Amino acid sequence: TDTDECDMFLSNGVYRVIIDSLFENQSKQISELIQKHTPSRVVFLASSKNGIIEIPGKGRIYSEEDFFEFTKNLGGNRIVYDYLDDDNNLPKKLEELTELSKKYNVRVTLKNSIYDSKQLLYLCNYERKGIDSVILGKALYENNFPCQKIWREVEADLDCCNLNSFS
Repeated sequence: TDTDECDMFLSNGVYRVIIDSLFENQSKQISELIQKHTPSRVVFLASSKNGIIEIPGKGRIYSEEDFFEFTKNLGGNRIVYDYLDDDNNLPKKLEELTELSKKYNVRVTLKNSIYDSKQLLYLCNYERKGIDSVILGKALYENNFPCQKIWREVEADLDCCNLNSFS
């Protein structure tokens, strides 16, 4: 994918694209894409392990602070942050991300960093501090949220698989 494809997607109804490795070689084009479609529609992916963000397929690494600064300099205002540390010290990481968010005026979406409803409720404390959204993945597949038990019970009561009832 390149910036022309991103532009085509955004021009044809896709609300948001997430840039991971493009900006390394196409900084000027990414800035133009952001100016054309707004910073809320062109966002950046940071997969961080032990405070280091590696650009996929490029071998280039950034400190978290350098990545936030680079994103801001390109005109971005949102980072989708994938926290890959093994220690799962989310409270400490949220404080660090809050400081970076404030310093660079960049909003943060957490990706795959929330594992249960307690963590999701805890994250609400950071909404006004720059960490305002989350992308849930594995936790949903593992049914880690209490509401999912209710959904499963309702699904079991429905005869949704009986397709003959529509004939």
